[in-house]
Formats: sequence, C-alpha cells, structure tokens
Amino acid sequence: MALESQPRLPLQGYRALETRSQSVAQRQNEMFVRTEALTAAGEDRDFRLTINGLSFDAFRLCAVGTTGHSIRLVDEENVATLIPLHETIEVDDGRHAVKAFPGDCIVTSPPRRLTTVSSNYVGLVLLASRQQLAKHLSNAGATRHATEVAALTSARHPSAGILGRYVRFLVQELDRSEALVRSALPMQAMSALLMDLVGNAFDAPDDGNARQRLAAAPWQVARAEAFMRQNVGQPLTMAAVTAELGTSLRALQLAFQRHHGVSPRAYLEACRLDTVRDRLAKAAPGTTVAATARACGVVHLGRFAARYNRKFGELPSETLYRAWRRL
Repeated sequence: MALESQPRLPLQGYRALETRSQSVAQRQNEMFVRTEALTAAGEDRDFRLTINGLSFDAFRLCAVGTTGHSIRLVDEENVATLIPLHETIEVDDGRHAVKAFPGDCIVTSPPRRLTTVSSNYVGLVLLASRQQLAKHLSNAGATRHATEVAALTSARHPSAGILGRYVRFLVQELDRSEALVRSALPMQAMSALLMDLVGNAFDAPDDGNARQRLAAAPWQVARAEAFMRQNVGQPLTMAAVTAELGTSLRALQLAFQRHHGVSPRAYLEACRLDTVRDRLAKAAPGTTVAATARACGVVHLGRFAARYNRKFGELPSETLYRAWRRL
C-alpha cells in the first residue's frame, strides 16, 4: 500500500530523513546508536521511510512514517517509548515480545531488540537518555532501574498509557507552534514532566505490591506541599520533590492519593492555578495573563484557561479585569 494513503505525519516542521533506500534508512535514521539490519515489509521498490524529529534536553522526539519494515537495532544510550498512531508495532528482545496498537504505548529498555512495524505505519518515538533516566530514578528513590525493565504497555501499566497520551499532546502543541521549542522555560517544564512520566512507567509496580507499600508520612506530605508552593514557578520534577523529602516517588504518590485524592503532579498544577489567581487579583495595569501564567510555571496556555475556568468559575482575563477596575 502506498505511503500517500497514510495519515499526515506529525512534526512536519522538523524533517530529518525521507528516503526510498533501505541502506540509507539503515545508515542515516539517526534515532538509534546502531542499526544492524533493516528489511522492507513489501517490495523493495515500494519502500519508503520518513522521519521527522527534534532533540531537547535529555530527549529526542520523532515521528515515523513507513511502508512497513523490520529493524534490528542496538542502543545502549537511550530508553525508547513507542506510540503507534496508525497500524501496529511489535518489539521483541529475545525474551519478551510486545505488540501495540493505536492508543497503546510501549516503554522498552533492552539495548538490543527487533522492532517490526506494519505497512502504512505512522507512530511516535521518544528517546530518553538512559544515563539521565537512571539518575532521575535514583533521585526519586525508585524501586526499579532502567536496566531492569524489558517492556511495559498501557494495557498492563496505566502509567505508560499516561506517558503516551502526554507525548501525543506534546506533539500536537509542537505542530501548532514551532515557537514553543524556542521558549526555554516551557521546554524545561515539559522535559521535567516527561522525565517524571518515563520514570514513573519504569517504577510502576504490580497492583498487589502497590497496596503493600507504605505511603509517605503526613509530615512529608506537608513538607512536599510547602516545597511545591515555594518553587511553583520552576520546572519542578517529582524527583526533586522526593529528593527534598528523602522518600520515594511511589510513597509520595500513595500519600497524596490518600490525603488529597490526586497525584503530586496534579496538586502542583492546582498550586500554580491558585498562585496565578492570587497574582492576577493583585495585578497592576499592564500585566498580562500569559506572562503571569508563565511566571507561575504554566506551560500549556491553551489548556490553562479552561482549567482556570473550571476551578474558579471565570476566565483569567476576567480576574485581571476586575483587579484593574479596583485601581
């Protein structure tokens, strides 16, 4: 089937490779440390591979469109998150084989693996630095490490599904505005959240183990709340919070669910909304909603207004206008 019938490939502004040559695809795909073999799924003359991609902080994010192929690769430097958007992908490391469909997500760590994608495939690949991830997991007190996990899928580990949904959202934002990658603070915040989500996927326990694990103490929850409020404008990771407390990421998550009914990340986002509202209510003429939100650590302004409205019953611009009227 021809590639032209595929859905539009995301990240159009970041073209990295477009080729009909299997040898070129094998040598120049630039996604993995080493590609040992790449074989087209159909006739050689029909083969086509397109890769759009960009790098930021400890990540490389790519969109891949292909007429179908199998690739045997070696990558000791990165952990890969694979997210099919159209058709299927299968990963086999010699011990485990995992197949994913659109809406699924595979987080895979083994450095040597065989990946097979069906014809007309479109998908996303997020590569995270193995070294940075190991440091993140250590700081967060994680129970697993990047070398210990073979593959995770959204079907068995909801945390991988959350990661997949956020990556898809991030790609939509990047397609909407290329200016985003030139904004240092938003990109730092997105990188921090991505590292939290990838790390959480690796530290995702079996349900039985999670129930047996002790949550953080109430005093640690209170200290975490204060630390988040003090650093509300920073691209804060949950690893930084757990390092400050001397507890594990899982213990912190269980404690926040018990005391607040939400994750630590959701609590931080609520703190940011509260801080934005407080500053807008006291704003001087010339203040803008966007600048205030960014100063409070808000990255995605499109979703921010809707969340603000749901929480406070008015738009942030209405809060700002009321503050100006009182002057």
